[in-house]
Amino acid sequence: MIDYFKLGLAGINHEDFMEAASGDIDFQGKHNLNSGEALDFPIQGFLNNLKIIIKGYNYIEISGSLHKYYESVHMGKRENWTQYSISKLAWTIDRLSQVFDRNTKKFEIRSLEFGVNLIVDFDPKKIIERCIVNYKGGMKSETNTYGDTGYFCEFERVQYYIKIYDKGKQYNRPDNILRFEYKTRKMEPINKKSIRTLGDLLVPQKLNCLKNVLLKKFDDLLIVDRYSINNKIPDRDRDFIEKGLDPFYWEDLKPKKEDYKAGSRDNFYIKKNQKYQDQLKKYRRLIDTHGLNKHSKDIRKCIIETWDRCADNNNIPFHEMTLMNNNELQKIFPRNDRSFFDTHPDTNPLNDLLYKRSISGRSLRRGSNIQKRICPVTGIDISHQDPNTKYLTKASIRDLYNLNEKLYNELVRKFGKKKKVATANEMIDFIAKNIQNRESKIRWNLKKRIKKKDSELTLFDNKQLIQLSSYQQYLLGDISL
Repeated sequence: MIDYFKLGLAGINHEDFMEAASGDIDFQGKHNLNSGEALDFPIQGFLNNLKIIIKGYNYIEISGSLHKYYESVHMGKRENWTQYSISKLAWTIDRLSQVFDRNTKKFEIRSLEFGVNLIVDFDPKKIIERCIVNYKGGMKSETNTYGDTGYFCEFERVQYYIKIYDKGKQYNRPDNILRFEYKTRKMEPINKKSIRTLGDLLVPQKLNCLKNVLLKKFDDLLIVDRYSINNKIPDRDRDFIEKGLDPFYWEDLKPKKEDYKAGSRDNFYIKKNQKYQDQLKKYRRLIDTHGLNKHSKDIRKCIIETWDRCADNNNIPFHEMTLMNNNELQKIFPRNDRSFFDTHPDTNPLNDLLYKRSISGRSLRRGSNIQKRICPVTGIDISHQDPNTKYLTKASIRDLYNLNEKLYNELVRKFGKKKKVATANEMIDFIAKNIQNRESKIRWNLKKRIKKKDSELTLFDNKQLIQLSSYQQYLLGDISL
């Protein structure tokens, strides 16, 4: 969601500002090289990755990535490949308010960058390099491979940039992460959405406006699955499709209003522009008819789902996960019920991952009465999941992967494949299945032991000698936890 920002703080006394932030920021100024005299301005300092520049007595600029700042505080890494939700954004803004001793929600935004990190099942480089033809008829203004550490392309307009790049490769991640983002050059289009301050970014309706901006810009991209073009497509259609893969074709076809006397009102411009629009509509119909826009449709759907998931203020942030303490464990599995598993530690779910999601009042839906539910295998609170689910789901594991690397790695260690897998999605699928099957294996072993005990010849009824704990009865379906 929200990433880079620049704030302009006017009318704030710089000495008061520096004094309030002195515990967190070391400010440094410039000196006259000849006399050694300290110059008044600019004065700058850093708060993790955020840059603070005091440009005058009453004007201050703060810039940097809100996402990286959050990750640096919580994970100790200045990275932004994870998902940055509205709850994380709210925490970041509150944190800055504490550091600067001011209500940062009222700080005016001078520049903004927002977008989504999309986990996809294809190589982002192939799509960016070969399948993205143009944006609004215009060619890519910049491409870069960053020394084979990622692939990046950008479309530059008068008021904004559109950027698409391989975020996974940028941070050497094992999975495919495609980043699609909008960055302002001028704030006017965003201001028209009534977004002017940091606090406006926390209003759901205004945040939804940014999603619509992102989708509109994505729809203006021409993306063609050129790898799927085959001989089954009629020759006439295929010739036109292949011609349209050349960005110069659209560049030449689209008129530039500055080339005409009356600009966009010139009759010749209007006619030529109408021809361009007709050809583009025809081209889009063709690639839709022949199924050459599958990636475009999948990415668009993923943008909506990812944005909505991050914008959902009812989601409990995964960064709030903590270790379960002994008292909490005893409420779920009382100590006198652990005798069987004490002698069979390899099947004991208490030796597995014992984390929970700490639930605070602000994290739950207001006025709701959500019953706390625990995954019996991992010990993780799954109250946020569908009421019909019993175990930690793939969606929750994927969120863990995106939002808390440490806990995800613990899941991999406990429930993952020992052999290296090709993608993170494969590992997540395996972990989810392993968690679901774990109780079945324990139940099968328990039934096998009971059957063996019952088959032994004794003077007494063997069933009377078998004492089952509450958890064992739960496994056999006699009681529910």
